[in-house]
Amino acid sequence: MKSRTRLLLSIGIPLLVVLVVVGIYLAQQQRSNAPIQSTTKQPLTTMKLALDWTPNTNHTGVYVAMSKKWYQEEGINLQIVPYSSNVTPDVLVSNGKADVGVSSTEEVVSDAAVGQPAVSIAAIVQHNTSSLAVLTSSGIKHPRDLDGKTYGAFGYPYESAVVSQIIKQDGGKGNIKSVTLDIDPLQALQSHRVDFVWIFDGAEGIQAKHQGMPLTTFPIIKYGIADYYTPHLSPALPRSKRSQICCAAL
Repeated sequence: MKSRTRLLLSIGIPLLVVLVVVGIYLAQQQRSNAPIQSTTKQPLTTMKLALDWTPNTNHTGVYVAMSKKWYQEEGINLQIVPYSSNVTPDVLVSNGKADVGVSSTEEVVSDAAVGQPAVSIAAIVQHNTSSLAVLTSSGIKHPRDLDGKTYGAFGYPYESAVVSQIIKQDGGKGNIKSVTLDIDPLQALQSHRVDFVWIFDGAEGIQAKHQGMPLTTFPIIKYGIADYYTPHLSPALPRSKRSQICCAAL
């Protein structure tokens, strides 16, 4: 019995040692063959976004994504190009000063008319939520009442034609005076520098309510203007070298 025990021990102990050694060896091999994960962060690609106006609710998604660092997760360093009344986002994109701009359907159509290479790649708002707006205290009840009034424009070439058509659609002549604003449209209304402005209901419309400023609005889609989506994002060219980074940003 003792001799049998000694025999088992003489076989089992060396076998156990071999198994342990082999196990350690295999574990080391697996570690050495495993891909080494680099702790070095890849450089971010800079992308410039030109705004169509001062930051408002139409830009909420952009600022939320920046706050959540979602652009960085896609390898993008997003830089905001502030709005300027002297140059449109589409011109900034066309001149290489921005990679993508917050634009409008009207602006892209105007660009096409003069051969400027601009396209729409994504809608920010899926419906046209813009309106002509006046102070309720002005007593203006209908778009036709805007004949002969002063319109506070943003400097886009298509504005007067669209506004005039809205007035005609309501029975007016479409004759207006137009001045380009260098201040917030609500401030221009409140200071009586202009009689009416073109606003986004989800931006200046909400702003006016918070400021306690009663407005009478005329949604443009109710007066012969198509319900196109606006605003939207517009890069220079659909197949430019920057198209891939634009898609990643979306």
